[in-house]
Amino acid sequence: MEQEFINAQRGNRESFIQLYRRLEIELYGLAKCIVSHDEDFMIAFQNTILQVYTIINTFREPEHFKTQVIRILIDECNQLMHGRGTTDAIVESRNDFKETIHVASVQRLNLRDAVNQLEKDFRIVIHLFYFQNCSIKQIAYVLHIEEAEVKIRLRKARERLAEWINENN
Repeated sequence: MEQEFINAQRGNRESFIQLYRRLEIELYGLAKCIVSHDEDFMIAFQNTILQVYTIINTFREPEHFKTQVIRILIDECNQLMHGRGTTDAIVESRNDFKETIHVASVQRLNLRDAVNQLEKDFRIVIHLFYFQNCSIKQIAYVLHIEEAEVKIRLRKARERLAEWINENN
């Protein structure tokens, strides 16, 4: 991967494509997790590819490539949602949360779908930690928050998922 990174920085298009394909499924899943509309997350995904391609020569460390790309993707998703005036489905009260969970149980959603019912901040950290295998330090870097805040969000998200599991058993 390191050699592909160096070649991509030197302008080798094929190396960039190979490098990006290694992250494609993870990035796709993350974009889908943040932005709910298909056309929106595909636009964010494509904008990220374009932005990374144009600035890859400014990246310094090959081992931080994935983290930097994730950071760009999250920024693109947030910009797209803000620019279009769309809002993510954020559960604002406990009653709304319980109602959402009830709908989820009726539809027999799996754990990934249950995670998607979480508020955006919790959903992103869960996705990065469990589905992308990012460390707490990497998540803090990507989201521009303190490591303690990442731990708090993970704990709260786990609590909400545990409530969901208890209510559906």
